[in-house]
Amino acid sequence: MTEATAKDINNQGVDLFLRGDLTAAKAKYEEALNLDPQNASALNNLGYIYAIENDHQSAIAYYQKALESNPRDAVAHLNLGNSLISIGQIKTGLSALQRSIELDPRNELAWQSLAKVMQLGGNFPEAEQAWAEAGHLNPSNIANSYGLGVVLAMQRRYKEAIAIFQEILQLEPENADATTQLGIVYLMRQDLGFAKEILKKALSLQPEHESARYHLAIAHASAGDTTAAKKELERLLLINPDYLKARIDLAVFELAAHQLETAMHHLQVATKQDPNNARTLYYKAIVLHQQGNIVAAKALLQELSQRESEEYGIKAKTYLENELSG
Repeated sequence: MTEATAKDINNQGVDLFLRGDLTAAKAKYEEALNLDPQNASALNNLGYIYAIENDHQSAIAYYQKALESNPRDAVAHLNLGNSLISIGQIKTGLSALQRSIELDPRNELAWQSLAKVMQLGGNFPEAEQAWAEAGHLNPSNIANSYGLGVVLAMQRRYKEAIAIFQEILQLEPENADATTQLGIVYLMRQDLGFAKEILKKALSLQPEHESARYHLAIAHASAGDTTAAKKELERLLLINPDYLKARIDLAVFELAAHQLETAMHHLQVATKQDPNNARTLYYKAIVLHQQGNIVAAKALLQELSQRESEEYGIKAKTYLENELSG
Protein backbone atom coordinates (compact mmCIF):
# COMPACT_ATOMS: atom_id res chain seq x y z
CA MET A 1 0.00 0.00 0.00
CA THR A 2 2.80 2.42 0.92
CA GLU A 3 4.69 1.66 -2.29
CA ALA A 4 1.59 2.25 -4.45
CA THR A 5 0.91 5.57 -2.69
CA ALA A 6 4.49 6.70 -3.12
CA LYS A 7 4.32 5.73 -6.80
CA ASP A 8 1.13 7.77 -7.23
CA ILE A 9 2.67 10.84 -5.58
CA ASN A 10 5.81 10.47 -7.67
CA ASN A 11 3.65 10.39 -10.80
CA GLN A 12 1.96 13.60 -9.65
CA GLY A 13 5.45 15.10 -9.42
CA VAL A 14 6.23 14.00 -12.96
CA ASP A 15 3.03 15.68 -14.20
CA LEU A 16 3.99 18.91 -12.42
CA PHE A 17 7.51 18.72 -13.86
CA LEU A 18 6.17 18.31 -17.39
CA ARG A 19 4.02 21.40 -16.82
CA GLY A 20 7.13 23.34 -15.80
CA ASP A 21 6.41 23.69 -12.07
CA LEU A 22 9.73 22.47 -10.74
CA THR A 23 9.17 23.65 -7.18
CA ALA A 24 5.91 21.74 -6.81
CA ALA A 25 7.38 18.70 -8.56
CA LYS A 26 10.33 18.69 -6.17
CA ALA A 27 7.96 18.80 -3.20
CA LYS A 28 6.02 15.82 -4.57
CA TYR A 29 9.17 13.76 -5.09
CA GLU A 30 10.23 14.53 -1.51
CA GLU A 31 6.76 13.56 -0.28
CA ALA A 32 6.99 10.27 -2.15
CA LEU A 33 10.36 9.56 -0.58
CA ASN A 34 9.03 10.30 2.88
CA LEU A 35 6.62 7.41 2.30
CA ASP A 36 9.08 5.15 0.49
CA PRO A 37 12.77 6.18 0.87
CA GLN A 38 13.84 3.45 -1.58
CA ASN A 39 11.59 4.53 -4.45
CA ALA A 40 14.12 4.51 -7.30
CA SER A 41 11.98 6.58 -9.64
CA ALA A 42 11.43 9.36 -7.10
CA LEU A 43 15.12 9.34 -6.17
CA ASN A 44 16.12 9.68 -9.81
CA ASN A 45 13.51 12.38 -10.47
CA LEU A 46 14.59 14.41 -7.44
CA GLY A 47 18.20 14.09 -8.53
CA TYR A 48 17.23 15.45 -11.94
CA ILE A 49 15.64 18.51 -10.33
CA TYR A 50 18.87 19.18 -8.46
CA ALA A 51 20.83 18.81 -11.72
CA ILE A 52 18.58 21.40 -13.37
CA GLU A 53 19.33 23.67 -10.40
CA ASN A 54 23.03 23.07 -11.10
CA ASP A 55 23.52 21.31 -7.76
CA HIS A 56 25.21 18.29 -9.27
CA GLN A 57 26.66 17.00 -6.01
CA SER A 58 23.16 16.59 -4.57
CA ALA A 59 21.95 15.17 -7.88
CA ILE A 60 24.71 12.55 -7.88
CA ALA A 61 23.83 11.50 -4.33
CA TYR A 62 20.20 10.89 -5.33
CA TYR A 63 21.14 9.06 -8.54
CA GLN A 64 23.44 6.77 -6.55
CA LYS A 65 20.64 6.04 -4.08
CA ALA A 66 18.32 5.29 -7.00
CA LEU A 67 20.86 2.82 -8.37
CA GLU A 68 21.22 1.17 -4.98
CA SER A 69 17.48 0.50 -5.18
CA ASN A 70 17.52 -0.46 -8.85
CA PRO A 71 21.01 -1.11 -10.31
CA ARG A 72 19.54 -1.72 -13.76
CA ASP A 73 17.87 1.68 -14.06
CA ALA A 74 19.30 2.88 -17.40
CA VAL A 75 17.92 6.42 -16.99
CA ALA A 76 19.54 6.82 -13.57
CA HIS A 77 22.88 5.69 -15.03
CA LEU A 78 22.42 8.24 -17.84
CA ASN A 79 21.60 11.08 -15.45
CA LEU A 80 24.45 10.09 -13.14
CA GLY A 81 26.86 10.15 -16.07
CA ASN A 82 25.73 13.60 -17.18
CA SER A 83 26.10 15.07 -13.69
CA LEU A 84 29.51 13.50 -13.14
CA ILE A 85 30.70 14.94 -16.44
CA SER A 86 29.31 18.35 -15.47
CA ILE A 87 31.63 18.45 -12.43
CA GLY A 88 34.63 17.26 -14.42
CA GLN A 89 34.59 13.57 -13.49
CA ILE A 90 34.79 12.58 -17.15
CA LYS A 91 36.08 9.01 -16.83
CA THR A 92 33.54 7.97 -14.20
CA GLY A 93 30.76 9.79 -16.02
CA LEU A 94 31.66 8.09 -19.29
CA SER A 95 31.45 4.70 -17.60
CA ALA A 96 27.96 5.54 -16.33
CA LEU A 97 26.85 6.56 -19.84
CA GLN A 98 28.24 3.35 -21.31
CA ARG A 99 26.45 1.32 -18.64
CA SER A 100 23.20 3.11 -19.49
CA ILE A 101 23.62 2.12 -23.13
CA GLU A 102 24.42 -1.48 -22.17
CA LEU A 103 21.14 -1.64 -20.25
CA ASP A 104 19.10 0.16 -22.90
CA PRO A 105 20.78 0.35 -26.32
CA ARG A 106 17.73 2.13 -27.75
CA ASN A 107 18.01 5.18 -25.49
CA GLU A 108 18.59 8.05 -27.90
CA LEU A 109 19.50 10.48 -25.09
CA ALA A 110 22.27 8.20 -23.84
CA TRP A 111 23.82 8.01 -27.30
CA GLN A 112 23.58 11.79 -27.63
CA SER A 113 25.30 12.31 -24.27
CA LEU A 114 28.03 9.85 -25.21
CA ALA A 115 28.50 11.63 -28.56
CA LYS A 116 28.89 15.02 -26.86
CA VAL A 117 31.46 13.72 -24.38
CA MET A 118 33.49 12.07 -27.12
CA GLN A 119 33.24 15.20 -29.25
CA LEU A 120 34.45 17.49 -26.46
CA GLY A 121 37.32 15.11 -25.77
CA GLY A 122 38.41 15.15 -29.42
CA ASN A 123 37.45 11.50 -29.95
CA PHE A 124 35.73 12.24 -33.23
CA PRO A 125 35.39 8.71 -34.69
CA GLU A 126 33.70 7.57 -31.46
CA ALA A 127 31.52 10.68 -31.47
CA GLU A 128 30.60 10.00 -35.10
CA GLN A 129 29.51 6.47 -34.22
CA ALA A 130 27.41 7.68 -31.27
CA TRP A 131 25.67 10.40 -33.32
CA ALA A 132 24.99 7.84 -36.05
CA GLU A 133 23.42 5.48 -33.48
CA ALA A 134 21.24 8.30 -32.15
CA GLY A 135 20.22 9.18 -35.69
CA HIS A 136 19.38 5.56 -36.45
CA LEU A 137 17.10 5.48 -33.41
CA ASN A 138 15.40 8.77 -34.31
CA PRO A 139 16.03 9.84 -37.92
CA SER A 140 13.60 12.76 -37.63
CA ASN A 141 15.61 14.48 -34.88
CA ILE A 142 17.68 17.08 -36.69
CA ALA A 143 19.95 17.46 -33.64
CA ASN A 144 21.41 14.03 -34.44
CA SER A 145 22.17 14.97 -38.04
CA TYR A 146 23.61 18.30 -36.88
CA GLY A 147 25.95 16.61 -34.40
CA LEU A 148 27.06 14.10 -37.02
CA GLY A 149 27.80 16.92 -39.46
CA VAL A 150 29.95 18.72 -36.90
CA VAL A 151 32.14 15.71 -36.11
CA LEU A 152 32.54 14.89 -39.80
CA ALA A 153 33.79 18.43 -40.36
CA MET A 154 36.20 18.07 -37.44
CA GLN A 155 37.63 15.04 -39.24
CA ARG A 156 38.04 17.17 -42.40
CA ARG A 157 35.38 15.19 -44.20
CA TYR A 158 33.98 18.42 -45.52
CA LYS A 159 32.02 17.07 -48.47
CA GLU A 160 30.03 14.71 -46.22
CA ALA A 161 29.47 17.43 -43.63
CA ILE A 162 28.25 19.89 -46.26
CA ALA A 163 25.80 17.31 -47.60
CA ILE A 164 24.35 16.78 -44.13
CA PHE A 165 23.86 20.49 -43.41
CA GLN A 166 22.36 21.04 -46.85
CA GLU A 167 19.92 18.20 -46.16
CA ILE A 168 18.95 19.83 -42.86
CA LEU A 169 18.38 23.14 -44.65
CA GLN A 170 16.16 21.48 -47.23
CA LEU A 171 13.92 20.48 -44.33
CA GLU A 172 14.33 23.73 -42.37
CA PRO A 173 15.49 26.52 -44.73
CA GLU A 174 15.49 29.10 -41.92
CA ASN A 175 17.53 27.08 -39.43
CA ALA A 176 20.16 29.65 -38.42
CA ASP A 177 22.30 27.13 -36.54
CA ALA A 178 22.57 24.76 -39.50
CA THR A 179 23.21 27.70 -41.85
CA THR A 180 25.98 28.91 -39.55
CA GLN A 181 27.55 25.48 -39.34
CA LEU A 182 27.45 25.14 -43.12
CA GLY A 183 29.29 28.45 -43.36
CA ILE A 184 31.84 27.26 -40.80
CA VAL A 185 32.53 24.12 -42.85
CA TYR A 186 33.20 26.24 -45.93
CA LEU A 187 35.47 28.43 -43.77
CA MET A 188 37.35 25.35 -42.57
CA ARG A 189 37.74 24.35 -46.21
CA GLN A 190 39.05 27.85 -46.97
CA ASP A 191 36.23 28.57 -49.42
CA LEU A 192 36.05 32.09 -48.05
CA GLY A 193 33.59 33.52 -50.57
CA PHE A 194 31.02 30.82 -49.89
CA ALA A 195 31.70 31.01 -46.16
CA LYS A 196 31.02 34.75 -46.00
CA GLU A 197 27.90 34.50 -48.14
CA ILE A 198 26.41 31.71 -46.01
CA LEU A 199 27.34 33.30 -42.68
CA LYS A 200 25.70 36.55 -43.80
CA LYS A 201 22.61 34.50 -44.66
CA ALA A 202 22.66 33.10 -41.11
CA LEU A 203 22.81 36.62 -39.71
CA SER A 204 19.88 37.68 -41.90
CA LEU A 205 17.93 34.86 -40.25
CA GLN A 206 19.16 35.65 -36.73
CA PRO A 207 21.07 38.96 -36.44
CA GLU A 208 22.29 38.21 -32.91
CA HIS A 209 23.64 34.74 -33.73
CA GLU A 210 26.99 34.94 -31.95
CA SER A 211 28.74 32.05 -33.68
CA ALA A 212 27.70 33.27 -37.13
CA ARG A 213 29.04 36.76 -36.45
CA TYR A 214 32.26 35.48 -34.89
CA HIS A 215 33.01 33.18 -37.81
CA LEU A 216 32.12 35.88 -40.30
CA ALA A 217 34.80 37.99 -38.61
CA ILE A 218 37.26 35.12 -38.98
CA ALA A 219 36.31 34.74 -42.66
CA HIS A 220 36.96 38.45 -43.26
CA ALA A 221 40.29 38.22 -41.44
CA SER A 222 41.28 35.13 -43.44
CA ALA A 223 40.52 37.06 -46.62
CA GLY A 224 42.77 39.90 -45.42
CA ASP A 225 39.98 42.36 -44.61
CA THR A 226 40.86 43.25 -41.02
CA THR A 227 38.62 46.34 -41.06
CA ALA A 228 35.52 44.24 -41.75
CA ALA A 229 36.70 41.63 -39.25
CA LYS A 230 37.07 44.25 -36.51
CA LYS A 231 33.61 45.65 -37.21
CA GLU A 232 32.03 42.23 -36.80
CA LEU A 233 33.91 41.60 -33.55
CA GLU A 234 32.87 45.01 -32.21
CA ARG A 235 29.23 44.26 -33.09
CA LEU A 236 29.54 40.88 -31.42
CA LEU A 237 30.84 42.42 -28.20
CA LEU A 238 27.86 44.79 -28.19
CA ILE A 239 25.62 41.71 -28.29
CA ASN A 240 27.66 39.79 -25.74
CA PRO A 241 30.43 41.66 -23.88
CA ASP A 242 31.55 38.36 -22.32
CA TYR A 243 32.45 36.67 -25.61
CA LEU A 244 36.06 36.04 -24.63
CA LYS A 245 37.48 34.80 -27.94
CA ALA A 246 36.06 37.80 -29.77
CA ARG A 247 37.55 40.23 -27.25
CA ILE A 248 41.00 38.66 -27.41
CA ASP A 249 40.90 38.58 -31.23
CA LEU A 250 39.93 42.24 -31.30
CA ALA A 251 42.81 43.03 -28.94
CA VAL A 252 45.21 41.25 -31.31
CA PHE A 253 43.92 43.28 -34.27
CA GLU A 254 44.37 46.50 -32.28
CA LEU A 255 47.88 45.41 -31.30
CA ALA A 256 48.73 44.74 -34.95
CA ALA A 257 47.50 48.27 -35.77
CA HIS A 258 49.66 49.57 -32.90
CA GLN A 259 46.58 50.81 -31.04
CA LEU A 260 48.18 49.82 -27.76
CA GLU A 261 45.81 51.53 -25.32
CA THR A 262 42.75 50.00 -27.00
CA ALA A 263 44.41 46.61 -27.15
CA MET A 264 45.31 46.78 -23.46
CA HIS A 265 41.75 47.80 -22.56
CA HIS A 266 40.36 44.67 -24.21
CA LEU A 267 43.03 42.48 -22.62
CA GLN A 268 42.31 43.91 -19.16
CA VAL A 269 38.62 43.11 -19.58
CA ALA A 270 39.52 39.62 -20.81
CA THR A 271 41.79 39.10 -17.79
CA LYS A 272 38.90 39.89 -15.44
CA GLN A 273 36.79 37.29 -17.23
CA ASP A 274 39.49 34.59 -17.18
CA PRO A 275 42.59 35.52 -15.15
CA ASN A 276 44.53 32.43 -16.24
CA ASN A 277 43.85 32.55 -19.98
CA ALA A 278 47.28 31.97 -21.53
CA ARG A 279 46.49 33.74 -24.82
CA THR A 280 45.31 36.86 -22.99
CA LEU A 281 48.41 36.91 -20.77
CA TYR A 282 50.74 36.45 -23.73
CA TYR A 283 49.35 39.37 -25.71
CA LYS A 284 49.14 41.48 -22.58
CA ALA A 285 52.88 40.96 -22.16
CA ILE A 286 53.48 41.93 -25.80
CA VAL A 287 51.50 45.15 -25.33
CA LEU A 288 53.46 45.93 -22.14
CA HIS A 289 56.72 45.39 -24.03
CA GLN A 290 55.65 47.69 -26.85
CA GLN A 291 54.57 50.29 -24.29
CA GLY A 292 58.09 50.18 -22.88
CA ASN A 293 57.23 48.42 -19.62
CA ILE A 294 60.01 45.83 -19.99
CA VAL A 295 60.03 44.69 -16.37
CA ALA A 296 56.30 43.88 -16.28
CA ALA A 297 56.39 42.26 -19.72
CA LYS A 298 59.35 40.08 -18.81
CA ALA A 299 57.82 39.00 -15.49
CA LEU A 300 54.55 38.03 -17.17
CA LEU A 301 56.29 36.09 -19.92
CA GLN A 302 58.54 34.30 -17.45
CA GLU A 303 55.52 33.22 -15.44
CA LEU A 304 53.72 32.09 -18.60
CA SER A 305 56.78 30.21 -19.90
CA GLN A 306 56.46 27.83 -16.96
CA ARG A 307 53.49 26.28 -18.78
CA GLU A 308 55.90 24.29 -20.91
CA SER A 309 53.32 21.99 -22.46
CA GLU A 310 50.96 24.78 -23.55
CA GLU A 311 51.05 26.65 -26.86
CA TYR A 312 51.36 30.10 -25.32
CA GLY A 313 53.84 28.88 -22.72
CA ILE A 314 56.10 27.86 -25.60
CA LYS A 315 55.45 31.17 -27.38
CA ALA A 316 56.33 33.07 -24.20
CA LYS A 317 59.62 31.23 -23.87
CA THR A 318 60.47 31.90 -27.50
CA TYR A 319 59.60 35.59 -27.18
CA LEU A 320 61.79 35.93 -24.09
CA GLU A 321 64.73 34.34 -25.92
CA ASN A 322 64.31 36.37 -29.10
CA GLU A 323 63.11 39.76 -27.84
CA LEU A 324 63.98 40.10 -24.15
CA SER A 325 67.14 38.10 -23.62
CA GLY A 326 69.27 41.12 -22.81
